[in-house]
Amino acid sequence: MKTDPCRISQDEKQRMIANAAYFRAVRRGLGNTDPVEDWLAAETEIENAIKSDCRRSLSFAQKKQSQGAGLLDAVSGWMYRVTTRHNSGPRSRIG
Repeated sequence: MKTDPCRISQDEKQRMIANAAYFRAVRRGLGNTDPVEDWLAAETEIENAIKSDCRRSLSFAQKKQSQGAGLLDAVSGWMYRVTTRHNSGPRSRIG
C-alpha cells in the first residue's frame, strides 16, 4: 500500500527520521558520529524528500485531473450533439 506523501503522520515522519539518522551513523561508523548531528541532518533530508514527493504527487494528480476534464468535456459535447440532433432527413448508420 502506497502512502500519500502529502499526508504522512507525525509518528511516521519521526520513524523515517530515526531510520535515516541510524543509517547515517552506520555509514560513518557508529563510534565516530554525533547523534544530534545525525538526527538534524536526517530530519532535513526527510523533510525535503517529503516536500519533493508531495509536489510531484500533486503535479501528477493535477495533470490526471485536467486530462480527465478534457475527456469529460469531449464526451459531454458528443452527448449534446447526439441528443440535440434534429430529425431532418435520413441518418447514415455506422456499423
